Amino acid sequence: MPLFFKSKTPTINAEDVPLKYWTADNFRQWLEKQKYDNKTVINVLVKQHFDGTALLCCTADDFIQIGVPKGSALSIHYKINELKSQQTHRGILRESFAMHNTPQQQEVVMEEEQREKKDEEVEEVEAKELAVDLNDETAVEKTDPSTSDDSTSTISHSSSSSTNFQLIPEAPVWKIDKLSPSQKKNYDYCLQKLDHLKSQFDSDIISSICQNLIFSERFLYKYLNPQRLPIYTNNGMRKVPFMKIKLVVTEMSSGVAHRLLRRLGSKVKHSTIKRMEFGMFHTALICGPWYLEWCCDSLAIVRKKSSSKAIFVADVTEVRGEENVRNTIEKLAMVCSYWNAHKMYDNKTCNCQHFCMSVLDFLGLTNEYEKSIKGPMKTYIDRLKNNGICDMKYYLEPTLKDTIMHSDCSEELKKFVSQSSKKVVFTSHKILDEFVHVIQHHKPLYFEANGNYDYLLLKGFDRAFWLRSQSSSKTKDNDVQPLRDEKNTVLCPFSKCCGGEIHNGVVGKDYELDGISIDLPEFAEN
Repeated sequence: MPLFFKSKTPTINAEDVPLKYWTADNFRQWLEKQKYDNKTVINVLVKQHFDGTALLCCTADDFIQIGVPKGSALSIHYKINELKSQQTHRGILRESFAMHNTPQQQEVVMEEEQREKKDEEVEEVEAKELAVDLNDETAVEKTDPSTSDDSTSTISHSSSSSTNFQLIPEAPVWKIDKLSPSQKKNYDYCLQKLDHLKSQFDSDIISSICQNLIFSERFLYKYLNPQRLPIYTNNGMRKVPFMKIKLVVTEMSSGVAHRLLRRLGSKVKHSTIKRMEFGMFHTALICGPWYLEWCCDSLAIVRKKSSSKAIFVADVTEVRGEENVRNTIEKLAMVCSYWNAHKMYDNKTCNCQHFCMSVLDFLGLTNEYEKSIKGPMKTYIDRLKNNGICDMKYYLEPTLKDTIMHSDCSEELKKFVSQSSKKVVFTSHKILDEFVHVIQHHKPLYFEANGNYDYLLLKGFDRAFWLRSQSSSKTKDNDVQPLRDEKNTVLCPFSKCCGGEIHNGVVGKDYELDGISIDLPEFAEN
């Protein structure tokens, strides 16, 4: 007789349960449904009692550290993020917040969701910009300096009477069947990193991009070629070539969950954090006119746009003389092409910070870098690594506060310094510029008396604001715009002319590369 009335326990689909409220058992059920290996994945994760709150903050690296195979860890992290997006779209997460949270908590959650959505939009824009940078089609246009605003250039060019872009021929794609076994191996290794470009470019363009990334002579010609920069007429005057090297520190993500994880990781001295020079922050290099970085796509590339999340810029050194500049550019191409052909991004062993330190070491600039990070700048870097804090904090001496309060500065600046007796946190470019202007005017020897280290720290903040202002996602953000007078002239206190020279900076005169040309690369089986 059929058991029509047999009692059955209803099966709950974990994906219908708001991720935030998953139990460890929900996670196990989901892993089983996804058919992950019981021994190497499910049992390992179940022992750690991951619930929904933990999963919202976890990274693939956290799974790898407890013994989950890297491929499975990346897969789980990707699918959890996909599920989170799906639940948000379906209203499951939002409804669960309304059911379980107070109005104040719901408001915090809504703000977090808005920030995460904004981050996703920024990442989408940056992904498109990455594709454009990799293809790097040099513009053929003329620019009238009388109508352009050079003062807002992220990496500005030498002063001149006229400027235009010249068109130089692209390096032809080399035949794949002519590559040596080692060259073909490097090509295939890098090609897999470019899968995300298939929706935007055809196979020939992707092949050309891949070759430009792994052959140093092609990388040099395509991405570090002075001939691809705007042409300037300097009234027939030939100047000594030079380029300045700077280190840029940026925040990885502005999402609340990431900031919390970054801070907790720093406070408990997570093993990965210990090995990172700047804590859980992204770093890049500015080398003359080029913004160079190792991105999470495992590519060492030159970017046209700077980061919208820049928080600090430190001067490292200045390379002078045609031979030294040429050697530096060639070495940059060598180290970048090597990383593209042999390295894969890894948080513990091969991240953006490892890349920057490797480049500085290859250029012989490690000592220069260590000498440049002293005093308040070193204190700031230590705070990044040890505390996971990236605000633009400056300790305010009582005498400075008194000076500003009794000056004829703006009421906005007075209100800003009156809010704290010991420290200020800069969130506005204008306020930072005016703050330094007032100190320089009323206490002209203050920075020199402190060894200029305070000045260099504030200058690092200023350069970060300039980088943000040039990001496509921040161009209309009033907080990142510099101080201007009634005639709209930029009043940057860190880029004043002094004896014909301009102080180091992201704005100002950062390079002179006239006369340095790069030959069209020719194929040589090697």
